[in-house]
Amino acid sequence: MTLKGGWLDDSGFVTGTALKPGCLVLTAQEPVQGPELMQALRKICKLSARKQQQVTDLIEVISRPQKQNGN
Repeated sequence: MTLKGGWLDDSGFVTGTALKPGCLVLTAQEPVQGPELMQALRKICKLSARKQQQVTDLIEVISRPQKQNGN
């Protein structure tokens, strides 16, 4: 099995975390369900830089005050 190190940071293991020599234990856990906004942000963080910029642009557009229609 080939593992990349990116998941270690996501799991709370930082460089220098001590492990038992020659042993790595993986335990399956249910994902922590956070608020809907936090779940969306986690998904956005996994997108490419280009797609993250598109999301940022969308947020800027929809957060601008709307012009009043003069009615």
